[in-house]
Amino acid sequence: MDMEKLRKLNILGADNQVYNVIKDSIVTLRLKPNQYLNIREISQQLGTSITPVRSALQRLANEGLVIAKPRIGFFVSGIDENQVKNLFAVRKSLELLALENSINRIDSEAISEIIFKLRSALNDPEKTISSPPYDLDYKLHDLIISSYPNPYLHRMFSQLFSLITRARNVIRVCLPPSEKEWILREAQQHLEIAEQIFMRNLSKARESLDRHIEASCEMICKLLKEIESKGEMSL
Repeated sequence: MDMEKLRKLNILGADNQVYNVIKDSIVTLRLKPNQYLNIREISQQLGTSITPVRSALQRLANEGLVIAKPRIGFFVSGIDENQVKNLFAVRKSLELLALENSINRIDSEAISEIIFKLRSALNDPEKTISSPPYDLDYKLHDLIISSYPNPYLHRMFSQLFSLITRARNVIRVCLPPSEKEWILREAQQHLEIAEQIFMRNLSKARESLDRHIEASCEMICKLLKEIESKGEMSL
């Protein structure tokens, strides 16, 4: 675990703090897929007892981020092509459903702000490549989901969100210099989605969102293949 990212925890609310710190380390890939999680070592790093660490790992196992192996211990769950394809198929279905039911509800001011910032980013490609606008990525997708007032869809998406985010972070962490143009292509894809939403053009917004999610899935799978060819999950 990245020692610089960890902090000593207060006794009050330690269970949730331990859970959040470990979860964040997994989702951001500081803890690598398939990595063994030494409970005693983690507890020492976090300055807490073994009990909240074990409890946190059990919760994360229920969420699919950790694997519990009887008589062996806990491991970060792996990431492979098949998992990503299945996960993104569900993600696409949920986001398209949300888009179809939210396109006329999405706040014009909010989507305009995203469009303005994406256009600014694309007008300065060097800066965008060196400092990708990941915040706009999350804001756009969250706006689509949150604007559809369906608590069942929200609950389903919430259950998958950490797994989706971790998969998306494969691009963020593993994208090689030779593929940095992907950052601009992705920003352009987000801009196209946002512009079609602003114009309330459902068919074109739907096409743009579909293509974008497929492109993201393909890039993640491509990077996973390259990592696998090296013989290790070197995130």
